[in-house]
Amino acid sequence: MISAAAPSSRDRSGRVQLLHGLFWILWVLGWVTYDRSGFPEWVWWFLMALVLIPAGDLLRRLPRRKAGPAALLCLMAPLLPGFWVPMPLRLLRTAVVATSARTLDVEPASSGFAARLDGLVKTIWVNVVEYHGLAHLRRRAGPLSISPPEMGERLVQLRLAGLNQLDVPHTARMWSTLISGVGFCDQLNRLGAILLAPQFSSAQTYCMNLPSGDGHTVGRVAADGKWLYFDAWADTPAVFTLGGDGTPQVLWSRRTVRTTRVSSEIDAIVVRLYEATGSGWVLATYPPTLAQFWMNRMTHPTRLRTAAEPGIAGAAPDVKPVADCPTPVRRRIAREFVEARWEQLFGSEAESRVRYRQLVSRASVYRDESVRPLIRAAEIFSEEPR
Repeated sequence: MISAAAPSSRDRSGRVQLLHGLFWILWVLGWVTYDRSGFPEWVWWFLMALVLIPAGDLLRRLPRRKAGPAALLCLMAPLLPGFWVPMPLRLLRTAVVATSARTLDVEPASSGFAARLDGLVKTIWVNVVEYHGLAHLRRRAGPLSISPPEMGERLVQLRLAGLNQLDVPHTARMWSTLISGVGFCDQLNRLGAILLAPQFSSAQTYCMNLPSGDGHTVGRVAADGKWLYFDAWADTPAVFTLGGDGTPQVLWSRRTVRTTRVSSEIDAIVVRLYEATGSGWVLATYPPTLAQFWMNRMTHPTRLRTAAEPGIAGAAPDVKPVADCPTPVRRRIAREFVEARWEQLFGSEAESRVRYRQLVSRASVYRDESVRPLIRAAEIFSEEPR
């Protein structure tokens, strides 16, 4: 009797590779069409499992010294579309809520190598969240022209959904400003640069050297061969350019609805700060996609500010850290804040105000610096619009 020959190991390996490639294609298609497909969320995670499981057979066949890098590559492969295509909104929400404590930087500080690794992970994740989140906000807002008034209206919406260190006193934090809603001038104008990047040939944050020795960071975009500067930090967002003699010429400005006494008093000072725009340096460049951003970071590294550098002289708040909030409570507060913030950005603002009020009623007793800025931001965001 003649029996059929068993398939060779090479044939089996080829089939596994073909199957893995097919599942990876399904993953990419699912990623791109998820928000419009109506599939339940478990389908997306099931596709992820199908991408990863066949890789195990390939890894077992590799020498030990190659298996580690190959395993890392297999784990990263399903995430590669995110460097060019924004993560589906519902899935992005799931990921941000699940990592709320890290996204909002409320976890206890580590030290040594663990601190460096944690900082790297936070940096990568914050950029993913902000690039993908702002891409969805951009889609919802519709097409944008390069005219200063249209730019300004986008900046107003960004400022209404954000608070500076004068509204909410806090020390500099390595968090997602889009999700926390709170930041310094460089963080708020960074969001503006990422938001506007696809419509312009270049988008940057630019730090001005002030006579006092302090710095104020604005954003700028290249349009028709010249730089248009913008500032979404104060209560009066502005778009301006520099004249031939270096004098700032304000092309558009409008006061936002939400104003605070202290930041309103500073508006006039901020306009005078623009006179220092001629002397400064580029803080960072923000291309349209996350892949281009990381490529630029690797090939053209720029200095990053890690300490609080106030928007104007004397504007940095004097905050004394207090630790009276247990870590599990910090994580719960961060999760509830993220859920409310998501409703504010992508859902119902009325529902977000309800969630913010519930958070404030439960968490206002804590004075811990890790969560106090979030509670203060929740108090402001819970107020009815005037």
